[in-house]
Amino acid sequence: MTETSDLAILAGMPIFAELPEAELEMLVEQATREHFDARADVFTQGAEADSFLVLLAGGVDVLTHSTQGVERLLAHLGSGAVLGETSFLTGGTHSATARTTEPTDVLRFGYARFNRLREANAIAVYRVIYNMARILASRLRAADVDLAELCNDSQSTVAEDDLDRLRRIFFTEWGTASRR
Repeated sequence: MTETSDLAILAGMPIFAELPEAELEMLVEQATREHFDARADVFTQGAEADSFLVLLAGGVDVLTHSTQGVERLLAHLGSGAVLGETSFLTGGTHSATARTTEPTDVLRFGYARFNRLREANAIAVYRVIYNMARILASRLRAADVDLAELCNDSQSTVAEDDLDRLRRIFFTEWGTASRR
């Protein structure tokens, strides 16, 4: 059983917003708690995804590797953040690498267990999926602002062909993905 104080901390995290205590406790019982040392890969870009994680303490850099091997920092995430949710929702492999920046504790939710609860119509799972969608929508909104600033910044060092590639991703590939 999870301590009441732990549940109160978890309840304050965006991924678990608006979950009643009993539902949150049921979900947490399905997860495994893990610890990572600093500079450890939690998962790597291109690896098969089998779980999503909630950061309890510590920090994680989300990195992407270009086809030329250049590593770029996409985001730094701290306590309360969720990792691997995109792969959970879309299936397949991880689109980025997650590497700890300090000792980090996570809750790992295996896709198979989580999907069994979804198939059993557990309302808590649907609330978490809704919260994932809200988190992703917020990230998309921020990316939209960044993309618009890049497109309008005449001093930008981003090449026009990079902007064209981003436009295709945002407006063509996403449109295709939503029709699948």
